[in-house]
Amino acid sequence: MNALLHSMPAELEERRRYLEDNKDKRLQYDSLVERLNNWVEEAQLKLRPFEAGVDFHNVQTELDEHRKYFSQETKLRDLLDKIHDTANKIWASLDQADQDKVGHEQEFFNQLVKNTLNSAHSKQAELEEHLKKWKAFRELHAKAKEAVTALVVETERPSSLAGVKGAIARVDAASRQAQQVEIPIAGLPHLVTFRQKSRS
Repeated sequence: MNALLHSMPAELEERRRYLEDNKDKRLQYDSLVERLNNWVEEAQLKLRPFEAGVDFHNVQTELDEHRKYFSQETKLRDLLDKIHDTANKIWASLDQADQDKVGHEQEFFNQLVKNTLNSAHSKQAELEEHLKKWKAFRELHAKAKEAVTALVVETERPSSLAGVKGAIARVDAASRQAQQVEIPIAGLPHLVTFRQKSRS
C-alpha cells in the first residue's frame, strides 16, 4: 500500500506532463490552421476577377505585387507540412470523431492550397497578357500620334496661281506620306477600348 501511494505522485506528474504536452500541440495545431486560413482568405481577395475592367495604367504594378505575394509558395508549403506534422503528433490523443475530423481537414487543406496556387498562376498569366497588350497599345498609340503630327498641313490662303499650285503640291505630298505610314490600322479600334477600360 505504501509503495502504491509512493508511486502515485510520480505517475500523476507524468500524466500531467502528457496532458500538458498534448494541449500545447493542439493549440499549436489550431494556430497553424488559423495562419493558413488567414493567408488563403487574403489570397482569394487578391485573386478576384476584374469586375470593373482592367486598370491598364497600373497593370505593371499589379503584376509586380502579385509576383511578390505569391512568391511565398515555398513558405506556404512549409506551413502545410507543419500542420501535417502537428496533426500526426496529436493523432494518438484524439478520439475517433476528432481523428476523422483532422483527417478530413488535412485532405481539405491540401486541395485548398493546390487550388489557390493554381488560381494564382492563372491570374499571373492573365496579368502578363494584359501587360503585353498595354505595351502594344502604347507603341501603337505613339506611332499613330507621330504619324498624325507629321501629316499636319498648315492652313494657308494663296494669293496667286503659283501659291495655289504650291499649296496643292504640299497637300498631295502629305497625302502620299499618309499612304506610306505603316501603322496596323486594324489595331486602332483598340485605342478606344483600352482607354475605356483603363479609365473605368
